[in-house]
Amino acid sequence: MIEVTIDEARALKRCTGLAQRVYVSGLLRLVDLHDARVAGPRRLMLTQIVAQVGPVPVLNRPLQHEELRAVLAELLTAGVIESRGDAEVLDVVLVPRRRSVA
Repeated sequence: MIEVTIDEARALKRCTGLAQRVYVSGLLRLVDLHDARVAGPRRLMLTQIVAQVGPVPVLNRPLQHEELRAVLAELLTAGVIESRGDAEVLDVVLVPRRRSVA
């Protein structure tokens, strides 16, 4: 299991609990540890992240893709991830993890 770094914990303090859960349960499980990226076809990657996160107790169901996009936008605004993708490709860099890899 991948541990959350101190830099990631500090960055995630600016985010909601749901965004923290998506980061820890979804993105960290799918990250390429060599370059701190989560990348692939957008629909497939969103589906994989939703599956990793599982049902959200507050919603009593898994996230929908639109809800996940909003959470990713929150992580982007907080500076926790950088987006390099487009409409077809999900390509995000986990900023605090990239600093520790470099």
